[in-house]
Parts: sequence; structure tokens; C-alpha cells
Amino acid sequence: METGFHEYHERRNGREYFILTRARTLSGTHVDDGIRRTLAKTILFVILRKPCTNLMTMKTSFALIVCLLFAACLCSCSSNVDLAIDNPTEEPIIVTIDTLMVEVPGREVVWVEMGKGEHQVTLANDSVVRFNFTEEMYMLNPTQTEYLMFEQFYGNQMFMGQHVSTIPKQTVNYLGIELEGNYAVVKGLIVPITWDYGPREALPQTVEIDSEDQYATFVKISDPIELVNELQQSSEAAETEEPAGSDSF
Repeated sequence: METGFHEYHERRNGREYFILTRARTLSGTHVDDGIRRTLAKTILFVILRKPCTNLMTMKTSFALIVCLLFAACLCSCSSNVDLAIDNPTEEPIIVTIDTLMVEVPGREVVWVEMGKGEHQVTLANDSVVRFNFTEEMYMLNPTQTEYLMFEQFYGNQMFMGQHVSTIPKQTVNYLGIELEGNYAVVKGLIVPITWDYGPREALPQTVEIDSEDQYATFVKISDPIELVNELQQSSEAAETEEPAGSDSF
């Protein structure tokens, strides 16, 4: 049975996190610190009290300890979900997760940590979606943007034939353009995170590869504006490069 929500904010590894927790009964995924301390004191009392000589009393005490240890295990086990709310547009948007209202600035990602299970997502147009979160990481796509997922290969090109991509080779239609290769279109309101680099997170220029490894790969998704900017930058870089063999004056 839910007894309420607790909300607070902190910064982790350069990311802004909003923490949304729920206090529950012992059958839930979270119990507050007061209940946890009470359980610990009770277990210590049962263990340290005067030794039992009666067999029935010993069985009863053992059963009590087992039950209390099981309850303590439920309390200590963390079962959280990291939810990345992405806003690929230029304007801020507002999303509400249960009772937590989050404003996501344009071209930014805001992270929310919450317990696994069913949560209510309310979008800016007041549409409400209830979703059962079972994985560890999700992306919330409130603007219903289509993202392009691809894989970046690092290493000697001779090893590319040995690599089996996690993204199947296929033809996809992305924003009206047909692309053939190891691509996938990511869309939908709530999507499990299966990539290494999210929207607007730059892939590394170089990667250090261990001696026993022959190559490395990273999976990334990009939003439409990000892809257009990358294409423009590549085009401008190609135009500024001096043609091979030309004379300088």
C-alpha cells in the first residue's frame, strides 16, 4: 500500500537527477529508514537475548529471525529505474511523473530516478499514460520524435567482417529518407535504453582498445536536428580541406 511520495534533487556524474521515491509497506520495494532501523533492532534483540533451552521456543525464535531477515532483505534491496526525459526541440517542455513536475529545457535531458513498477506519466497536453517500468533505464520521448540508432566501429577495418552488429542490417525509412545498413529507428513514448550514447552525446574521436581486443563498438542515437548539424559540419569541413596535390599561393 502506498503511503506517499518523496521528491528531492541531486547531481550525479554531471547529470541532474530528480529522485522520486515511494514509501510502501513491507510488501513493496521501498521502506523508510525508521522501519529499517526498527527491524534491525528487533533482530538483534532476538539474537542477543537470553539463550533458549526449550525446543519449541527455539523453533519459534528461529522462525521469527528468518521472517525478520527476509523483511530486512526486502527493505535493503534497491529496485530503481533511471528515466531520461529528452527534449530535442528548442523550447522547454513540462512532464509530470506521478506527482513530480519536471521542466526540461530545450535540447536538454533531465533524469528521474524512481522505483520499478507502474507510474503515471502526464504530458503537456494533459494526456495521461500509465506504464509498468521493469527495466533499469528508459528514455521518455514526450515530443514523439523519431531518432536514428546506429553503431560506430573503432579499430582496424580488416576486423569489421568479424564483427556481428547488435543492429541488424536493413533498410529503414527515416524522415522520408531510405537508409540501408545497420540502422534502426527509435520512436514511441517510452523506450528501454539499449544504446551507449544518447541524443547530443558526442561519440569519442579515439578509443583505447585492450591488447586482447581487436576492436570496439558503441551504439548511439541521434535526433533529427543533431543529424542535420553533423551533416552540415561534415560538408563545411570537406569544403575547407585543400584538394590533394594542389599548389598553395
